[in-house]
Amino acid sequence: MTSIGTPFSVTATRVLLCGAGASCVILPSCQSKQLSFGQLDQALTEADTQIRLFGKPEIDGRRRMGVALARAESIEKAIEKAKRVVAKITIKP
Repeated sequence: MTSIGTPFSVTATRVLLCGAGASCVILPSCQSKQLSFGQLDQALTEADTQIRLFGKPEIDGRRRMGVALARAESIEKAIEKAKRVVAKITIKP
C-alpha cells in the first residue's frame, strides 16, 4: 500500500545507458495567462535533444515551465548542448 492507501506493484526493468545526459530548465519571468513558446523546431536542430513543456497555462513571476534534455559524449558537452537548446526558445507572454 502507498501512503494514500492504494496498492501498486513495481516491476524491475533493464535500464539502457545511452551516454552522458543533462537538462536545462526553461524558467521565464513574466506575467501571462496564455504563455506561448516559439522556435521549438529551431531549438531541436541539434541531435540527441528533447524539449519537455509542462503545460502550465499561467505564469506570475518566475516559473519552471519546462526543460531541455540533451545527450552527448560527456556531461559537460551535454550541459552546453541543453543550454543552447533553451537559448533558442522564444517565450511570448
